[in-house]
Amino acid sequence: MSNLHSPPDAGSDLRQVRLAEWANSLAETVSHDQDRASLETVSDDASFRRYFRLRTDGAAIVLMDAPPDKEPIAPFLDIGNRLLESGSRSPKILGADQALGFVAMEDFGNRQFAEAIRASNKDRDDAFDRALRALARFQRVDTKALPIYSRKLLIDEMALYPEWFLTQYLGLSLSADFWNEWSHLNDSLLDSAIAQPQMFVHRDFHSRNLMMLDDGELGILDFQDGVIGPVTYDWVSLLRDCYFHYQADFIDLQLDRLIDQFERASGDTFNRGCWRQWFDWMGVQRHLKCAGIFARLAIRDNKPSYLRDIPRVLDHLTHVSSQYSALEALTRRLATEVKPAMEKVNA
Repeated sequence: MSNLHSPPDAGSDLRQVRLAEWANSLAETVSHDQDRASLETVSDDASFRRYFRLRTDGAAIVLMDAPPDKEPIAPFLDIGNRLLESGSRSPKILGADQALGFVAMEDFGNRQFAEAIRASNKDRDDAFDRALRALARFQRVDTKALPIYSRKLLIDEMALYPEWFLTQYLGLSLSADFWNEWSHLNDSLLDSAIAQPQMFVHRDFHSRNLMMLDDGELGILDFQDGVIGPVTYDWVSLLRDCYFHYQADFIDLQLDRLIDQFERASGDTFNRGCWRQWFDWMGVQRHLKCAGIFARLAIRDNKPSYLRDIPRVLDHLTHVSSQYSALEALTRRLATEVKPAMEKVNA
């Protein structure tokens, strides 16, 4: 069996060299003809994970490199199996080494949901039909012993906004008045999240983590942080995507479809105004977190490309908060402090 070819800079990347060596021992899973096997970069993740494709003349698999001290693969393997058992299309696992932090998995190809929604209205509608079916299957995921999206976890996520976005990225000084308002906002958003029906939550169900498969299904990636949490969390991740903007009437239509679908499956009926506020306020929590994460990726992890998505996140926040008097303090600070600071940073 011939050795796999690594990318040109692999000599300076010991983990990539070890991944290639490990993958070489799995190559027979892919093809008996390894004369032209190669290892190519697929993508870097927002975390410490990296992905490569092992391609041969016969087939291809995707390899994940997850440093075990930073990104243990046990949750990925566990939740991937739970998704498969629910009928969801997570990638089938072809090999794994938890000590090394390596996983070989089914290749879902290159066509992202993000590409489909930009292609045409027909492609966008097809993508959403697939997404709604995928979210329906989430209701069947076995959640036994999964972490709970607790109040503490939600608060810790929101704390990324003042720490990394307001203070470290924008350079703002936060007053006692800010912290009083922030505490009240935390309480309001978290009470809303916890009041919702709780189910399996992917936590990053957006256009870059979903793949359009040839069989008409939706391939689901990046699910290792799944928890038991608020029903609207994945909905708002999809419909108020940090990387794409949908028209309001389209969001309304898809939200109604999701509510109808959930009510049919659960046998419960809810007030639509209540659902809408749950959805909107869940989005505020998520987008505050994302602004902080994107700033941290740029400052701490030297991944500045995420900064270009912050204006869209702030647009989501401003649009939603301006519709609720209870969120007036957030709306005011976005307009009087955050917007001017963003203009100064980008000048």
